[in-house]
Amino acid sequence: LVFTYYTDAAGTLVLGNAANVTVSGTYYIRGTSAAGCGSSIEAVQVVINPLPVAAISYGAAQCYSTTGTMTVTQTGTAGGKYSSATGLAIDAVTGTIDIGGSTPGTYTVTYSFTNGTCPNTAMASITIHPLPVFNITNPMPACLPNTVDLTAETLKSANMTGLVYSYYLDAAGTIPVANPNAVGVTGTYYVQAANPATGCISALVPVNVVVSTNPVITLAADATLVCRGDEVNLTATSPGNTITWPGLTASGPAAVIHPQVTGTYTATATNAAGCMSSATVTVNIRDFNISLTASANPVIPGASVSLSSSANDVYTVTGWTPPSYFPGQANYNQTFNMGGEVETFSVIGVSDDGCIDTAQVTINLEPGDKDFYIPNAFSPNNDGKNDVFKVYGTAVKSVELRVFNQWGELLFESRDKNMGWNGQFKGVIQPVGVYPFGVKVTFYDNRVITRKGLINLVR
Repeated sequence: LVFTYYTDAAGTLVLGNAANVTVSGTYYIRGTSAAGCGSSIEAVQVVINPLPVAAISYGAAQCYSTTGTMTVTQTGTAGGKYSSATGLAIDAVTGTIDIGGSTPGTYTVTYSFTNGTCPNTAMASITIHPLPVFNITNPMPACLPNTVDLTAETLKSANMTGLVYSYYLDAAGTIPVANPNAVGVTGTYYVQAANPATGCISALVPVNVVVSTNPVITLAADATLVCRGDEVNLTATSPGNTITWPGLTASGPAAVIHPQVTGTYTATATNAAGCMSSATVTVNIRDFNISLTASANPVIPGASVSLSSSANDVYTVTGWTPPSYFPGQANYNQTFNMGGEVETFSVIGVSDDGCIDTAQVTINLEPGDKDFYIPNAFSPNNDGKNDVFKVYGTAVKSVELRVFNQWGELLFESRDKNMGWNGQFKGVIQPVGVYPFGVKVTFYDNRVITRKGLINLVR
């Protein structure tokens, strides 16, 4: 059968939306077969019960607090139940929200109610904003005139961005810090963060500031005008602080120095906050300098050398080294014959102020045979010129000389380097002629040479 629905008993007014009737009343139905035969019209009673109506609201979003609540405003059908997602602490009967027991966030609250016949729901959205939470690190101590910047972002770490910070002198947060970016007084300060987007503020967080005065230090020397190398005692005073000596190996309040030149010395005091102050003292050196010069350098071994001392102030000589060369230890100048080795000579002088200075010179050697000479003729005629045959040379230390006649008879022999042959044998003048000789020469540098040759005796 095919059914047709009517609003009148005569079946003349067809029901427009039989599948969604919304009005209570009497409606009529007729069935028609496939052959076109219709049934009688039957009446049916329809009852549409109205839905109950209610509304809920919670007002503006709130910031999280441990004791706060949010109260619902409900209109319409009463007696319903309240519910929401996990994380929101809500009283199912009253709809009151316990903020402290809830997790910050946005929730949908559902109010479910009925009029006894039909159920219905009403919904509202609520938001609990999280509070700003941050940590602050105590800043490094500052030393006057430096200050501490409490606004430095490096001191803070927070659970959200975009916070605005306020700074206070008291734990109640009623007295603002005048210049939080330049705090110059030691103490405990308090910082609070606010989220301008939500209006939520944090708890006050204390921060400790240390701004230290610089330590006071004095420095003194037991003498400020001394001789070179004299001992000087430096004393630094700074009670309760650590004292160091830049450039010196000393530690503690005292240092001992032996200055070689005029100089300024520094002591530094450091207090518990790491603040430092320094003091200086200048120690002057008396200007006394002795010098030593040699008459020649280098020289041939055995040569005569003169050493002369001088100074820029009145002085006396107290010693020479090596002492074996200088029996007159207080002489200002010395003369001696150079040995066969390079040697360093020193003089010690004392000024009228008692300052001691030492000067030295190293004398080098020239080759020992530089002026070594054996003549090939001599004329023993007592004219004072070339009257003796001998070996010459400044560096000659010793000589063994023998002279013979043409028959090999020994006419002269000497081991004295200063003694030569005068052309005689046993007091008899020898005739003009050529005479063989042999010589062994030892130099100051211990070199030894031997020579054989002929000496021509002329008159």
